[in-house]
Amino acid sequence: MMERRFAKLFSVVFHPLLLVTYGILSLNAFTRDVPQLFAVYVDTQMVLLFFLFSFVIPATAIYLLYRFKRVKDLSLSNRKDRYFPYFIALFCSFFLFFIYEKYIIISWYYRFFFNIYWFSLAVALYSNFILKVSSHALGMGAVTGFVLITNIYTLSAYFWVFVLCVLISGFVCSARLVLGAHTAKEVGTGYALGFATAFVVCFLF
Repeated sequence: MMERRFAKLFSVVFHPLLLVTYGILSLNAFTRDVPQLFAVYVDTQMVLLFFLFSFVIPATAIYLLYRFKRVKDLSLSNRKDRYFPYFIALFCSFFLFFIYEKYIIISWYYRFFFNIYWFSLAVALYSNFILKVSSHALGMGAVTGFVLITNIYTLSAYFWVFVLCVLISGFVCSARLVLGAHTAKEVGTGYALGFATAFVVCFLF
């Protein structure tokens, strides 16, 4: 029972929709301490805007779909229920990217983060036609890959963040298995896709 409680806690705290907000908050800490990553500091209003479009709108859409019985449950356990929420999240990511590109001077570091954000959503949407991969695992894989590449690119002293991401990824992926939300194949595939996405984005963009 205690194991399932911890599993639910990790699944909620590290929900894929929340990972984006965590990422934008961590960007500020990185860019203040690493000169070569300098970019315009993202103020509270921009963080709230990011939270609105990356979490509130997609989460509200999922809730409304559930209320109107368009999806079976809020966790989107049915693979077919995931298409429309993925489309909404992807549209919101493009909107945010447009705002940042047009109105804010951003460094390579920020642009890299944004490209991984929308590209991982596109990967999740495409892979959903084949397999119900774990979006939790995919999100953690993308974050871990992002942190690793950034450490290599900047030669910064933030390798401990990468190690922390690996540890958290292990807990989150284990939580999805404990809750029976996904099979080991779905979790492993999701994490591998997310991790690979960061490297693909690095070479393409």
